[in-house]
Amino acid sequence: MSNFKVFPFETEKQWLKGRMIGIGGSDASAVVGLNPYKSNIELFEEKIGRKIPKDISDKPCVIYGKKAEELKSLKVYVKPEEFTAYYVINDDVTGSIDL
Repeated sequence: MSNFKVFPFETEKQWLKGRMIGIGGSDASAVVGLNPYKSNIELFEEKIGRKIPKDISDKPCVIYGKKAEELKSLKVYVKPEEFTAYYVINDDVTGSIDL
């Protein structure tokens, strides 16, 4: 038995609307009063529809997070004798980095 449920949203708009029906990982720090950007009162007001959440889509951490979600797999192969690391991203993009 699982203590959480995964909601497979098809669009970002659906996902943003779906975030309003519960508490997600991004909300946890505000719930316990440890979020430096949002209080638990502000979060509560957002969840009940009293306050519209601030658009933070242009913040570097949000941009990075969305980009990181595209990463499904990363394989790294290190060849010490060549001082090189080879990588395969999502079984598609390949490359190498000199160490």
